Amino acid sequence: MADNLAYSDYVIVVEGITDKGIITSVIQHDEVLKRLLNNNIITIHSIGGTNNLKAELFSMERYMCKYIVLLDNDEAGKNAANAAQNQFGISSDQFRFFIVDGMRESELEDLFESNCYKEFLLSKYKIDITKGQFRNRSKKWSKRIEELAGLSGRVLSDSDIDNIKTAVSELVVTENDAPHLSTAGNELIQSIVEKIKHDVC
Repeated sequence: MADNLAYSDYVIVVEGITDKGIITSVIQHDEVLKRLLNNNIITIHSIGGTNNLKAELFSMERYMCKYIVLLDNDEAGKNAANAAQNQFGISSDQFRFFIVDGMRESELEDLFESNCYKEFLLSKYKIDITKGQFRNRSKKWSKRIEELAGLSGRVLSDSDIDNIKTAVSELVVTENDAPHLSTAGNELIQSIVEKIKHDVC
């Protein structure tokens, strides 16, 4: 452990930069976790996609780090978690998914309060989330955004989606208040916060 310069005592692993921004904001509004984050007892690692999960977990297992992995509740997230558990024998309790009740697949953006970004998407990207396609709970947030863009003949690239996610996440995060999440989203995130506090404190 004395050789472990890459990790803190406890690592929160997230898929991307937008996830890191949201989780950082949540932690900054919990006094206990904020202190641990500021003292580098806790760090948040963005791995740049589920393809990099096994490599990240291999390193943390090697250094005997304590950690939790936060993933989208989609095929990529679940497959990455299953592969990591099978390879390293990791407990399922070290994984949490951004689950929305009634949705087969969901991602972090599905937990956001849509009123925070509705006007922005309309004015900046001409994407109108008041249309019926956005209420299709059989598909995760990014897929619904792609379909709405398709109504005007546009095909969004992965880069386009990433840019939209980044812009939306910045609208959801506020300096003085906790991120604007739906009621269910807030309950889920708070349960993750309590899990982290239980692990660390």
